[in-house]
Amino acid sequence: MDSKYLRIFSTLIDEMEKMSPGEQLQSERELSQRFQVSPMTVRRALHKLSTEGYTSAIPGKGTFVRKCFYAKRADTSSFTDSMLAAGKVASAHLISATLRQATRGEEEALGIDKDTFIYAISRIRFGNDVPLCVEDSIIRSDYFPKLLGEDLTGSLYEIFTKKYSITPMKTRFRIKAALASEPLCQQLKVSAPAPVLIATTATADQNGRVFEVCTSTYRGDSYEITI
Repeated sequence: MDSKYLRIFSTLIDEMEKMSPGEQLQSERELSQRFQVSPMTVRRALHKLSTEGYTSAIPGKGTFVRKCFYAKRADTSSFTDSMLAAGKVASAHLISATLRQATRGEEEALGIDKDTFIYAISRIRFGNDVPLCVEDSIIRSDYFPKLLGEDLTGSLYEIFTKKYSITPMKTRFRIKAALASEPLCQQLKVSAPAPVLIATTATADQNGRVFEVCTSTYRGDSYEITI
């Protein structure tokens, strides 16, 4: 069995993760020379990309990136889960992490008393070192004493589960499409104006009490969310 086209297929998928929809792939001739294979082998790889929805071919012009590369289920999966499912490594860059008094709106969202203190944590999430999402979380401080002393560049859900024995359960989910601001475009390393998906998730404990509300802003060119 000829596996050369499968290797080309796999290599091109890896490369397209850093490309945006509408970007053009190299021509058949260029790919044939690059991989030292016949044009027929390249055509098989390009055909597989097209039939699986990764690319679209325009006669006389070439092959263009089409598909989002990361999928997230609205009801169950975390960012880390979706990266693991895609065979990628999830990581985070911590923008800020503070302990402060909750606003009135935050008190209502978390179901907490007036003048309660919360954690406010902002991070950029990466898949294989590519920025894909900016997360802004507000978290009940009474649930997680000394949370700011933990390593916040990994999975928060893993910290909740292993350090504090609280199993996160999604309770509410809201999503909308928008155009990213210039600062957000810089964080996600995309050109403005860029489409984004903004998902707001309320996470509860085993008893249904909300302890975190997270607003996640995903790159629209690299992510899809399944409701």
